[in-house]
Amino acid sequence: MNIQVFYNSGRVDEFDVDRFTLPQPFDGNNMLTNFEVRFDNLDTESLWLQAHFYDIRAEYRQDAQADTTPVARRMRGWRFLLVDKTEISHVSKVVVNKEMVAWRVGEDLINGIKFRAQELACFNNDTASSINSKAVAVHDYLANTDPVLAANEDELCQMFGYTRRAYEQVLLAEGCQPTEEKKPKQQNSGTDAEQVPAEDEEGEEDEELWLDNLPNIDEADEPDDDGWDDDYDDYNDEESAR
Repeated sequence: MNIQVFYNSGRVDEFDVDRFTLPQPFDGNNMLTNFEVRFDNLDTESLWLQAHFYDIRAEYRQDAQADTTPVARRMRGWRFLLVDKTEISHVSKVVVNKEMVAWRVGEDLINGIKFRAQELACFNNDTASSINSKAVAVHDYLANTDPVLAANEDELCQMFGYTRRAYEQVLLAEGCQPTEEKKPKQQNSGTDAEQVPAEDEEGEEDEELWLDNLPNIDEADEPDDDGWDDDYDDYNDEESAR
């Protein structure tokens, strides 16, 4: 496990359990190591890494019944201080195995583990689909392919790994997705008017000017019997006077 802690001062702490350690740090009987990065206590405590191990001493086999697999004993190991409580306010982000699991927003350190879980379950856009929306799609597909299965909601949900209760929670969550009508419209700063693209504004303005410049044809504007408009005659008189 590799853990990196970045501070707003520019300092970076890196903790690597694979380097500069003994191959068997737990008395030579460790078969499996359990690491815990205790983000769950970050609000009240310092940030700790805890390492436990599973002991496989030979005498444990004697406790196992015939034809059964003996059980290794989970033993408490050690805890290691990564970030002291007094320094947490200076942490900008925490990266575990190249994945950002915490980051700062203002005065708060965000729990990225919780955020990622909700993002995967709920977030939708044009290029990504949430787990919840995929569950609804799989449910509906299976229901359409087998009418008999569709009549048994419990069995249908079990087909794709859900319980009926869990799927009902998914439906409630998907019902909270914003629709196109409910999405806020982009507005000009300082006004409540809906923003219109510049090219559309110019097109509308040109259309209004074109309509305003159209001549009004009525009896007063009809040409004289000589076929020339009065305005044209006035123009010729002015040119002759010059």
